[in-house]
Amino acid sequence: MNRGWSRLLHSEHGASAVEFALILPLLILLLFGLFEVGRMFWTYNIVSASVRDAARYAARVDMNCGGFANGADTANTQRLARTGTIDVGGTPVIQNWTNNASVAVNISCVSNASGTYLGIYEGAAQIPRVEVTAAAPFQTSFLSLLPGLNLGTISVSHAEVWTQ
Repeated sequence: MNRGWSRLLHSEHGASAVEFALILPLLILLLFGLFEVGRMFWTYNIVSASVRDAARYAARVDMNCGGFANGADTANTQRLARTGTIDVGGTPVIQNWTNNASVAVNISCVSNASGTYLGIYEGAAQIPRVEVTAAAPFQTSFLSLLPGLNLGTISVSHAEVWTQ
C-alpha cells in the first residue's frame, strides 16, 4: 500500500489540468476586466462627443456675459448633451443618463482688453464663453459582480467662445 501512495505522489498525470484550474479564474477576470475598460473608453468617447456638440450648440445661440438671452437655451443644451437632440423626450445617448441636472452649463466672460481676439470680436472688451460639464453614470456589466467595485461616473467638460 505504501508503494501505491508513492506512485500517486510522484505521478504527473493531470498536473496541467490542476495548473489550468488554478489560473482560469485569473484569466477570466483579466478577460472581463479588459472588456469593461474597453466599454468605459467607448462610453467616455460618446459622452465627450455629446458634450462637445452641446457646447458648440450653446456657443451659437444668443448670449451675453450674464447668460443666455432665451431662458430655454440652458435646458436645450442640457438635453442636447444627454440625448443628442433638443427635443423633449429624447433617448439618452448612454444607458441610465436620465437627469438633465447632471449637465452643467456655465457662461463666463473672457477679457479681450489686449485685443487678443480679432475678427468678429475686435473692439469687444468682453467675450462670452460657454462651458458644458457633464457627469454621466457608468455601470459595469461584469465587474459589478465583484463587491466594492464601483466605477461611478464619467466626467467630461468642453468650452467654446460665443460666435454670432
